[in-house]
Amino acid sequence: ALDLAWSPDGRLLAISTTAGHIALWHVETRRRLYTLDSEIFGQRLHHIKFSADGQTLAASLDQPDERGRSVVVLFPLGDSATAKW
Repeated sequence: ALDLAWSPDGRLLAISTTAGHIALWHVETRRRLYTLDSEIFGQRLHHIKFSADGQTLAASLDQPDERGRSVVVLFPLGDSATAKW
């Protein structure tokens, strides 16, 4: 794993892989809820973090934009990550 992030309530674990994908796991059931394929962005995703309320997962893209700025992608999880992802 390249990076991992726990949701604030400890129920979910997000893991970014060296291949640039993000897997979202339900900790108690040890079930993978979703895998986000980084190919939709044309580059790898890494440096992941949940928002304080656990409703959003943020990930930075591997390469900066044309102005040299870091790019962060936000994934809304909603009240139930299993339903949104």
